[in-house]
Amino acid sequence: MKLAFTRRFSVALHSASLSLDHRAIQRAREARLFGIPLGFVSPEDLMIYKLARWEPIDERDVRGILEGYRDRLDRDYIQVAVQELAQGIGFPELMERWNRLKEEIAG
Repeated sequence: MKLAFTRRFSVALHSASLSLDHRAIQRAREARLFGIPLGFVSPEDLMIYKLARWEPIDERDVRGILEGYRDRLDRDYIQVAVQELAQGIGFPELMERWNRLKEEIAG
């Protein structure tokens, strides 16, 4: 479910059904929003979800994460998680998408 607060701010909620979901919950980073402690998805996991969804805004977001967090991303984790997700959902193009993007951004 997606909760849209404004055109530029929304929150996506979904049930944890994949192993990626469970790992993303464990890896979530706590931050306070309006004084309430919440878990926020890591940049790596957000990028993996966006790689799978892949609307135009998702591609821009993934590129922004790759460029903005360039040296701080756990690329080994991303590689394994994308490969597992691609195999788990029967979508090999997901792995190709990730490999192409990391090459483009890394140069």
